[in-house]
Amino acid sequence: MTDILHQNLEALRQHRPELAARMESLGSPGTGYHLHETPGGWPTLEYLGGGDPVWWYSRHDPRREVDRELAALEQDHIYVPLLAGIGLGYTLRRLWDTRRSDFFDVAVLEADPRVFRLSLQTTRLDDIFAEPRARFYLGPDLTEWPAFVRGIMPAVMSSTLRILPHHPSLQCHAAFYQAALETIKQQITLTRAEFDLLIRTGPHIQENLWLNLPAIFRSISLHQAWGGLRGLPAVVIAAGPSLDKNVHHLKNARDRAALIAVDTACRTLVNQGIVPHVVVTTDPTELNRRHFEGLTPMPETILAFDPEADREIPRQWPGRTLFLNLDKTVMTRWLESACGPWGFLPKGGSVGHTAFYLARELGADPILFVGLDLAFDPQGGTTHAAASALRRSHAPIAEGARTAALGPRANAGAVLEDLVWVPGVEGRNVPTSRIMALYIQRFEEDFAQTSVRLVDATEGGARLRGTDLMSLAEALRQLPPMEDAIQSFFDSLHPAPRDGSVIRGQLDRVIQTLEAAAEPARKGLQLAASLYAHAGQGIHLRGTPEWQDLESCFSSLYDSPEIKWAMEQALFAAVYAFIQKERSDQMELRLAKYRQFFEAFSTLRPQFLDVALQVRKAIETCS
Repeated sequence: MTDILHQNLEALRQHRPELAARMESLGSPGTGYHLHETPGGWPTLEYLGGGDPVWWYSRHDPRREVDRELAALEQDHIYVPLLAGIGLGYTLRRLWDTRRSDFFDVAVLEADPRVFRLSLQTTRLDDIFAEPRARFYLGPDLTEWPAFVRGIMPAVMSSTLRILPHHPSLQCHAAFYQAALETIKQQITLTRAEFDLLIRTGPHIQENLWLNLPAIFRSISLHQAWGGLRGLPAVVIAAGPSLDKNVHHLKNARDRAALIAVDTACRTLVNQGIVPHVVVTTDPTELNRRHFEGLTPMPETILAFDPEADREIPRQWPGRTLFLNLDKTVMTRWLESACGPWGFLPKGGSVGHTAFYLARELGADPILFVGLDLAFDPQGGTTHAAASALRRSHAPIAEGARTAALGPRANAGAVLEDLVWVPGVEGRNVPTSRIMALYIQRFEEDFAQTSVRLVDATEGGARLRGTDLMSLAEALRQLPPMEDAIQSFFDSLHPAPRDGSVIRGQLDRVIQTLEAAAEPARKGLQLAASLYAHAGQGIHLRGTPEWQDLESCFSSLYDSPEIKWAMEQALFAAVYAFIQKERSDQMELRLAKYRQFFEAFSTLRPQFLDVALQVRKAIETCS
C-alpha cells in the first residue's frame, strides 16, 4: 500500500499539484474508517463515524459490486461517467481499464477527502491523474461545484451522462450528494434550454450579429465607460412582479443613483414617468422588440446591447448606444482584437445578470436591486411586472408543489413549470423554476466575488445570499443626492471615431470565402451520399481516397476562420449533431452527420452571403 500511495502522490504532484498539496496536508485518514482485507487480498473499508458501521464494499469480493455497477452501462453509446463517491477507487480503476473506449470525460465527486486519500493508498490511479479528461472534485464544500459542473457541460452535452453512485457514500453523506446531483440536473436543464434556443434560432442570432455591426460602430464602448461610476450608487431594475408595488419610489431617484434597467422593465418605468440612465437588452428573439413597441425613450437614456440582441432594437433606438461585447464567437473576438478595445461583458443566464455585471464594471457602490424576485408568489400572481410582454399569471401554489400552471402570454400558450423551493425574503420557502434556481445560484456565486455592498430592495421573491435586505424607500433614503455627478458621467459618453477600413477588409475576405465555399459543400454532399452506399465496409472505409476527400471538404468549411466569422451560430444545429460522440465503427451515423452538415451549410450559405453584402454596403460610411 505504501508503494501505491507514493506512486499516486507523485502523479498528483506532477499533474495536479493543488490536489497533491491537499492530500499531503491531510495526512493519515484519521478516525472513523477501518481498512480490512478480504480473503482474496482486496482492501475493503468499514465506516464507523455515523452510528451503525457501514461497509464500503463486500467483505468477501469487492469486484462483484464493481462489475454489477458497470454492467448497466450501454456499449453502443459514448458517455461521461460521473462517480458519486470514489470508494476505494475500484470502480474508477475498472472503468478505466475495461471501458476506456466507451467514454469521453470522467468525473469523480467525493464528499470526504479522507476517503479519497484512502483510495490513493489502496488503488493505483497514477495514470488516470495524468489524463486531463479525468476531473476530480473533493467536498464537503460545494461552493465551487456549480463552476465545476459548467466546465464538464460540453462533454456531457456531446455524449451521455451516466451517474455511477457509490451507495455507501450516498448513505453516509446523503444531503451532500443530493444537493450536488440536483445542481447537475439544473445545469443540464439550463444548458439544454440554451442549446435548444441556438438549434431553433441560430441563424436568427447569427443574423443579429451581422446586422448589428453598423450600430456597433456607432456605439460607445464599455472600455470608455469602465469605472466611471466608481463609488457612486446604482439601482439594477429587473421586471419581477414586485416592481409594480415599489417602482414609484424611483421617480425622484435619478440624482441619487444610476438607474440601470433591464429591457423587460422599460415599459413599467415609462408608464411611471421614470427615465433610466441605461436600458440593457440581450435577448436575440423578436419577442424582445415588444418591450419597446409604442414607446419613445427619452434621448438621454443609453441603450446597452450585446451583439446578439435583436437587430431592430439598437437600429431604431433614438439616442446613444453602448456596446457590450461578448467573448463568445469568432466574430466578436475579432471585433475586440481588430476594432476595439470594446470591452467584454459576461452575458449570464438572464438580462438581469448582464445589468448587474454592467453596474459592477462601471464601479458602482453600493448596487441596489429592485424587481429581482426570481420566484413565484405562493399566494398566486404573475411571473413579471404587469406591463412586461413576458408576463404570465398563475394560481396559488400549494406548499411543496412540484409543478405550477403558468398562463399564456403574447404568442405563447400556457405551460406547466417544474418547481424548486428556495428560501424567500420573508423567511419561508418560495417556489421557483429550475432555470430561475440556476439564476439564483449564479447571482450568489457572482455576489461572493463582488467586494461592493449589495442591497436587495426587491421586497419579495427569493432570498439572495450576499445581499442586505432593505425596503427600496429606506435604501434610497440612505443615499445622499449626488447633484449632477451621475448625469455628468453619462453625458460625457460619446462614440469614439473608428477606422472603417479594417472591418471593410474583413467583410471582403468573408464574402470571397463564402462565394468560393459553394464547391466544397457541393462535392462533400455528393461524396457523403456515395460513401453511404458502402457503409457496410465498416471502419476500413476511412482509409479510402473518397473518405479522405470527404474529410478535406469538411475541414475546408469547418476549420475556416472566415466561415466561422460568417456563420458560426447559424450552423450550430448541424455542428452540435456532428460533435455528438459515436463509436469509431458506426460509419452510417458518421456519414449522416457529414451529410447533415453539408446540407445545412449549402442551405444557409446564400442567406449569409446576401447579409454580408448588405452589411458591407451599409458599413461604407464607417470612418
